[in-house]
Amino acid sequence: MPQALGADYVLVNVPAFEVYLWRGGAQAQTWTAVVGKIATPTPQLSATITGVTFNPWWDVPPSIARGGNFSAKGGYIVTRGRVRQRPGPRNALGQMKVEMPNPYAIYLHDTPSKGLFGAAVRTFSHGCVRVADPLSLAAKLLEGVRSRDSIDVLLGNKDRDEARGRISKPPPSGPLAQPSEPPPIKTTTVRLRADIPVYIAYFTAAPRPDGSLGFLPDIYGRDARIIDPAKRGKACSASVAVAAAPPDLRKAGENGNQGDPGP
Repeated sequence: MPQALGADYVLVNVPAFEVYLWRGGAQAQTWTAVVGKIATPTPQLSATITGVTFNPWWDVPPSIARGGNFSAKGGYIVTRGRVRQRPGPRNALGQMKVEMPNPYAIYLHDTPSKGLFGAAVRTFSHGCVRVADPLSLAAKLLEGVRSRDSIDVLLGNKDRDEARGRISKPPPSGPLAQPSEPPPIKTTTVRLRADIPVYIAYFTAAPRPDGSLGFLPDIYGRDARIIDPAKRGKACSASVAVAAAPPDLRKAGENGNQGDPGP
C-alpha cells in the first residue's frame, strides 16, 4: 500500500467492516461491508478497479466447490469439474461485481444474504468483500458513464420507480391478455471513465469523526503476531485468530457462516 494514496481511491478497512470512497482528496461515501471469516480471512491487497459487471456469473473457486452441493435448482452448471452459477436472484454475487483483477480473486460485490449486514461482527464470507447498497457504489464508481436510472435499466428493470415498488402497474386484462415473461438476464461489464485504485487494508487503529484515535477489534489476530516475535511470519490461521479475538468474535470464527457458500 503506497504512502500517497492519491485523490481518488476506494479503501476497505477489514476490522471496521466498511468501504470508503474518496474523491478529490475527500471522503465521499461509506458503505457497510461483510468480510472474510476467521478461517478464510480477507487478504490485504492493492488493485485497480477497471469496471463494474452487472448480473455476473459466479465462477465457484475450487476451494469452495470441493465437497459442495451445487444443484441445477440453485442455478449451478457443472462442466468437466468447473462449477458456475447463472446470474439471477440466487447468484452469490448478487446484481453486481466490481472488476479489480488481483492474484487472490478477491472482489467487492453484492450478495443475496442481505440479513448479514445487520450483525455487529460481519465475518461471514470466504474472503471477498460484500457491500451493502452495492448499486449506489456502482453508480458512484460509474459517475460520468452511467446514471443510477440507466443502471436499473441495465439490470432489467423497466424504470427505477417501478423497480423500487413506487409505481404498481395493473396487470393486463381481457381475453387476449397473456402473462408477461420476465426479460432475459444479460451480463454486462461497464468500464469506468478512469481506473481507480482500491486498497484492502487492516487498520485496528483509526481516527474517529472528532479527530480522536479509536481502536477496532483485531479480528484475525494479526496485531498479536506483530507484537509477539514468536508469531511473526506465521500465516493467519483459524486457531491463532480465534484465540486472540474477543468472545463474540470467537463465536463468529468458530461457527462461521454455515449454509452460505458465497464468496
